[in-house]
Amino acid sequence: MRIKKIILKDFRIFKGTHTFDFSGSDIIIINGPNGHGKSTIFDSIHWCLTGKIQRYTGTSEYKQFNYLINNSVNKETGAKASVEIELGNDESTTLKVKRTINKQNGTMELVVNGENKKIKEGQHLINTFLYPHPNEDIENNSFDLSTYMSSNMILAQESLDDFVRGDKPTERYIKLEKILGLNKYGVDFKNYLSNLKKNVEDKREILDKKIVEISFEKQLLEAEYNEKRKHIEIINPLSEDAIILEIIDIIKNEAISIDEINDISDYEIDILKKIRMQNQEKREALKDINKVLRRNEIENNSRSVLELELLDIKEKLEKLKKKSDNRYSGLQQARERVTILLNEKEVLKQKQNFELEITKIDIELENLNILKKNISDKIFNLYPNEMNVFRIFPAKYSEMKNKLEIVNLKIKANEKEKALENYHFEKNELTQKLAILHKRIVDIKNKIDELEELKKSYMKSKKEQTESYASKIITEVQHIISKSDSDYCVVCGTNFENDEKLKEAVELQLHKSMGTLDEIERKVRELDFEKTSLSEELKELQGFMENRSMEIVNINNRISENESVFIKLTSLIDKDTDLLNPIELSEEYEKLERMIEGTKMLNELAGEYNEFNKKEDLYLNKKETLRTNLNHLVQKNKLTDFEIIEHELSNKNQYIEAAEKNLTKLKNLLIESEAKMQLKKQKLIFLIECEIKYKNIINQINLDLHDEIISLLVSHEIEHSDRKEDKLSRIINIASSYIYSNEIESLKEKITSKNTVYAEYESRRNHHSAVYRQIERLLENHAVVQSNLVNDYIEKLTNDINKFYRQISPHVYYDYIELLVKNNELFITLAENLDDGKDTVDLKENVSASLTFSSAQSTVLAMSIFLALNLANNEGDLDILAIDDPFQNLDDINIYSFIDVMELLASAEGKQIFISTHDPNFAKLVFAKLGVENLRLSQVSFKSYTDDYIELESSSYLN
Repeated sequence: MRIKKIILKDFRIFKGTHTFDFSGSDIIIINGPNGHGKSTIFDSIHWCLTGKIQRYTGTSEYKQFNYLINNSVNKETGAKASVEIELGNDESTTLKVKRTINKQNGTMELVVNGENKKIKEGQHLINTFLYPHPNEDIENNSFDLSTYMSSNMILAQESLDDFVRGDKPTERYIKLEKILGLNKYGVDFKNYLSNLKKNVEDKREILDKKIVEISFEKQLLEAEYNEKRKHIEIINPLSEDAIILEIIDIIKNEAISIDEINDISDYEIDILKKIRMQNQEKREALKDINKVLRRNEIENNSRSVLELELLDIKEKLEKLKKKSDNRYSGLQQARERVTILLNEKEVLKQKQNFELEITKIDIELENLNILKKNISDKIFNLYPNEMNVFRIFPAKYSEMKNKLEIVNLKIKANEKEKALENYHFEKNELTQKLAILHKRIVDIKNKIDELEELKKSYMKSKKEQTESYASKIITEVQHIISKSDSDYCVVCGTNFENDEKLKEAVELQLHKSMGTLDEIERKVRELDFEKTSLSEELKELQGFMENRSMEIVNINNRISENESVFIKLTSLIDKDTDLLNPIELSEEYEKLERMIEGTKMLNELAGEYNEFNKKEDLYLNKKETLRTNLNHLVQKNKLTDFEIIEHELSNKNQYIEAAEKNLTKLKNLLIESEAKMQLKKQKLIFLIECEIKYKNIINQINLDLHDEIISLLVSHEIEHSDRKEDKLSRIINIASSYIYSNEIESLKEKITSKNTVYAEYESRRNHHSAVYRQIERLLENHAVVQSNLVNDYIEKLTNDINKFYRQISPHVYYDYIELLVKNNELFITLAENLDDGKDTVDLKENVSASLTFSSAQSTVLAMSIFLALNLANNEGDLDILAIDDPFQNLDDINIYSFIDVMELLASAEGKQIFISTHDPNFAKLVFAKLGVENLRLSQVSFKSYTDDYIELESSSYLN
């Protein structure tokens, strides 16, 4: 089964719908620059058939970012991408798969042979079509098609030498185990054993818990059994009748009604136990009373004594309270008098402050009169005839200042008007230049469109004149032959019998075919150069146009700002005032400035004189206010002398200090007395509570205990209770011994039953332990057994691996490759002979390929292993082989040999081969070398791409 058709829609780099028809193609060469979509062809095959792109699944980024839908299309709402593949032979289609990814919710849709399928169901159907032979992994949905294809069908560019150099031996082993389909005996079986071991261990822990429970229950039964046996073995000092009389006597003393007792039973013993329990509770309650009495230090006190002590403390407390109240009242009166004296003292201070402020104001007024006289003398000397200067001059001076301001506004308005004229002129010039630039840009765009149409015409002509595939093959291959002096082809080594005639014919055909093509290519290059020059000029002009547009915007902003300022200035000038020309305005401004400067000194003197008058008025008003406040203060308050107030304040403060100390002492005595009284009250409460408890315990509620020491009564009752406890214990033990004999047999049977269950659990636990140890041994030996199994499979691959490796690029010293498995690790070693590399005892005696090979050799080895695995895949029906750009590290000889291997796989093994390369010469070489064989070749050439368009050439490309 081969790939017949691939349809990509908005998938990765391919925007829109792109259809490739590979029906009848044995080898498909995909060439183009890096990053132009070659790998996307391989990704589309992998993703459509498996739902994954294996090279992206190693990190978590593929779950967080879009990498399937074309980036330009992904910006749209409801974007989606799809890949459709048709599989079959040349005559018919066996399988058609279409997989779609939706942007909105990230879900996938799967259509298999025209029917919508759920993802899991559809994938199972795809696996069944590709691998129709019975397969246990496919049946139980554990088959990983993605890993399988990436291992032996589609070899990604970055994975070429990872298997040899990058992967760790353990990871390399796991990967090979999956490829060979042995993981169900390897890691899967190991996981099964680990889970089984865990289950056995869990069951053993459950049995251990049950054994512990049974053992505990058995111990309880044995303890009860032993206790009752001891009762039986006691030599009873009394007969059963005597014990019955004792029991009747005890029950009657407790005032319990009971029928006649003829023999001892559990009923009578239960009554005795109940009496015993009540006695124990009574004894504990009495002990609690004693604890309370001792804790509160009242064990030697009666209630009458505590009441007398409490009355004495209460009388002393009343006396202290009365004395404290009197002291507090005197203290309050002293504090009130101190407050009055302090107010009187403050009033005296206010009177002194008023008088001091009035004196200061009088001094300031005298100073102001002196300053005013000095200013009057100066003005008289300057202007002897202007005696009323303080009344007339300020108005004149203000009039001149206003006139100067108006002239200044007129000058600024003229300047703004001139600036506006300049800005409008500059704007008109820029607008004209912008129109010229726009016309030039339109012309260049039209010219570029003409050049593009001309280029398409040339390209069409080139395509029509291109020779057939056979002519191209002859041209390329025999061009090489024509340059050689050998009688053998440098590529395949074939002997040509008429070498000279062949060379002459090839050279003649070469000159004919290349001449026409070179002329067209020269014209296309000239067009591309001219188009590039025009594009650069267009870009430069667009930049100039953008700058000029910004300049116009800036000029418009400045015009708007200046017009706003001009309007504001003209609004401030009187409408009746004429706007003079700039020269007249300047002369008027200078004239006014000279007049103002000449009268500046007189204006300053007049201003100072007026300021002094204002200050004089303020001082006089303040002085009048102070005198009014002073008179009011004297009339309102009866003022005395400072010394009298200070003397009385000192006496009062001394009294207050002594009274506060005395009052503090009294308060402390009160607190202490109240605490004593509370303590006595608490003791009395505790004593009364103890009396009540005692009367309830002895069941004599009306008993008078006022003058009794309760602790003595309680101790007497405790002694009586202890004697009663001893008697009850003795009677209960003796009575119990008469009824335990029947229960012992029952306990024996229970113990025997528990022993039987215990033995059963013990046996099951031992069985699980044995199974657990067997599983552990299996796990220990599993790595060796699995390594041997993998080695058996590897031996089958070794011949193919060495055949491909030696054919493509043999090592200088080592001719053979060995794959060595040890402890679940896969090592790749080198050997001079086929058996030299297998030293499983000491790996240091072997030569490691991953530590020895260069990048090119690692690439060749990885391809050899990959090709051998592809050949070994005889269970599946999909006969494809895809390698993404394998030639980056290979030299020419390696490449020639690799092409021979591809020819062998395509012709002898019937493989459909996809190969990508970034080197166009390699594609030509493949056609030259393989075209002489009976193989059907296809080529897909990527030229360029943008966000909206991808340019490629291929006879297999339908749209």
